[in-house]
Amino acid sequence: MGMQALPREYRVEARKATVVISAAGLSVFVLLQPLWASGSIAGWVKLLAGSSLLVLFGKLLVSVRGYRTTVDVKGIHVRAGRTRTLGWREVQDIRASPNPSADLCPNSPRTIVYAYDSRGGRLQLMHVDDRNVDVDREVAIIRAAWVELRGDDWVPRAEVWQRIRSNDRREARTFRWMVLLATPVVLGLLLWWAALRITR
Repeated sequence: MGMQALPREYRVEARKATVVISAAGLSVFVLLQPLWASGSIAGWVKLLAGSSLLVLFGKLLVSVRGYRTTVDVKGIHVRAGRTRTLGWREVQDIRASPNPSADLCPNSPRTIVYAYDSRGGRLQLMHVDDRNVDVDREVAIIRAAWVELRGDDWVPRAEVWQRIRSNDRREARTFRWMVLLATPVVLGLLLWWAALRITR
């Protein structure tokens, strides 16, 4: 385990990608059909809602088809729109974390994996999650490779870990506020939809 297990690539399997894209496409179609057929909804609302759903569907297509993580002797490479590489010496830690948005989206992974860099930032390892792999096994393999390839003179940096803890706390607070702000919007949309159904 470790360097001998490299290279490794994490991406959505073609069969699973087809299922996800087909289900999402069908959902978009089902949602758009009554929207466009309704005569009581303003044209600009139809256009805005339809465009938003299509943009979300497009982002899903890109993420399912294009996002990936590759781990090799040079480091960790994550493609998510653009490719970002962390050399092994830059990595301060690799660990699995609970996905904060898992409860909002039932198809989201419950556990995701981050690599932390020498500035205290973190990089999500796309598709290294509990929906695609055995997270504990893969994290153990990646960490073993990191220990072997980071160099004998590598040392953990205390100031980096202070920033990491501070960033984690800030993100948790931000996410709680986002949920609090989004809840009334979602409830309002549901009430509006229910009112439309009753008045038909």
